[in-house]
Amino acid sequence: MNHYEDEGERRCSFDAIIRAYGLNDPALLDMAEIVRTADTTLRNPRPEGAGLESLALGFHEIAKDDFDNVRLQFPVYDALFAYCELKIENQVRLEHAVKNDHGEPPYPSTVAAQIRERIRADEKLKESEEMFRLILDSTAEAIYGLDMKGQCTFCNNSCLRLLGYERPEELLGKNMHWQIHAKHSDGTPYPIDDCRIYQVLSRGVGMHDEEDVLWRSDGSSIPVEWRSYPQLRDGVLVGAVVTFLEITERKKMEHQVQERRKELQAFYRLSEITQKKGITIEALYQEVADFLPASWQYPEVTCARIGIGSKEFRSKNFEKSAWMQSSPIKVFDTIVGSVDIAYLEKREELDEGPFMKEERLLIDAIAELIGHITERKLVEESIKK
Repeated sequence: MNHYEDEGERRCSFDAIIRAYGLNDPALLDMAEIVRTADTTLRNPRPEGAGLESLALGFHEIAKDDFDNVRLQFPVYDALFAYCELKIENQVRLEHAVKNDHGEPPYPSTVAAQIRERIRADEKLKESEEMFRLILDSTAEAIYGLDMKGQCTFCNNSCLRLLGYERPEELLGKNMHWQIHAKHSDGTPYPIDDCRIYQVLSRGVGMHDEEDVLWRSDGSSIPVEWRSYPQLRDGVLVGAVVTFLEITERKKMEHQVQERRKELQAFYRLSEITQKKGITIEALYQEVADFLPASWQYPEVTCARIGIGSKEFRSKNFEKSAWMQSSPIKVFDTIVGSVDIAYLEKREELDEGPFMKEERLLIDAIAELIGHITERKLVEESIKK
């Protein structure tokens, strides 16, 4: 509550409290003139104001802090209000100063009581806000709030950390869609009307996405799972609370599980082909070459070739490239050919060029199995002869 002007006259914090809470008790308004005289310069000062000002200066000197200062002055304001009530009822007058009287009925409360109640309310509000912040900052889940315009109303430490910000002020008041969600994972624009987080503000129902991306302050993106909850006050939609978790590690685990599944599928397919009745060794080589691309990380750009002696067995899209992986086929300890895998497009560098170390293990295992199968086929044919 600050000083202000009203019709050319200075008003003090006491006046601001009266105006803010719509107080109109005559004794309280009379008391306000005294407090105003003690706290500002008026054209028509009240004589009681000088005494109140001198008391205020004295209390300021002996009080330990601002709260102690207010506490010490409570009895003074109680007494001053009682004086104003008596004066309005014409039961008292100043013997040594000029006064202005009012003839309206008294108000049953006291200014000091109202000030005490306001201080208590402010203290409780401060405690509540501190507890709310403590809870927010103690959770690993990132949380931020939205008003009905989609602007950030609060954010916790996890939110700042994951998005690469240092202070809440960097997000507060910002439209969070344009700040962190304005692009898809491929970098193409994400219109705000299509944003399901934002749609909570118009639909009033919760939304959830298991896999999305948010954009950090440095321009990089992070994969996240988010939930958006509508916030209601007295049945009216007033905003939303959004929570999100980074899922980088989860995606890595899911990817690893998927790759291991493909490897197991490769061994199963090879075993299945081997057990086909009457299949020739050359037909086996061709079927293996056809299914191998599906066992690598990027099957859409993968091709395969099995070379045995002078013969080659290729997947339909096979061609040599700058990104190839090979493993020798040995029959009776002699290298007779190779299994070759190629990527037709450039991919990010991993353990062996664009290939994972698990793919090196897989191609070596496939080449070794093809060698053993070839040995067995040759033995079988020799026995038949």
